[in-house]
Amino acid sequence: GLILCNTRATADAPDAKQNRVQLGAKVRTEGTRAVVTAMLPKMTTENSRAQNPDLTGQIQQMMMSNNPESVARALEGMAERPNSEDVFGKIQCPVLVIHSEEDAVIPAGEAQMSARGIRGARLQMIREAGHLSNLEQPAQFNRHIEEFLQQVPPHTAPIDFSL
Repeated sequence: GLILCNTRATADAPDAKQNRVQLGAKVRTEGTRAVVTAMLPKMTTENSRAQNPDLTGQIQQMMMSNNPESVARALEGMAERPNSEDVFGKIQCPVLVIHSEEDAVIPAGEAQMSARGIRGARLQMIREAGHLSNLEQPAQFNRHIEEFLQQVPPHTAPIDFSL
């Protein structure tokens, strides 16, 4: 089986690409704090930040622990990723798409398009969560994964990863 969580198959629009490249350059000159300042407010919901400041602190620590050059390269890589929606028709295993109702990074509509594009895919929306649904709502997130895995038949043939 395959589980896709708070992700997208589409390439960045030209302005989003430019923003990522510019943020990568800023990270190289100012350090990882530049991406934390820009992205941390988008990672979780406003309610989570107010009700669970410890989680926000943990996420900030995780983000700050990354090497600035690695962060800059990751941003540049995301800016250059191609559209991979054509892969959807080739997927021949059970698929669960998990997304959050309040994801400020990737609109829920993109998850819905992904789920519709993959034959037999199941979409589960996480309530009261942003981009980091596994951290904000771990009980909901884990329940959806457990339910999905219980329905995935055992696989005994070799798996072809060459989509």
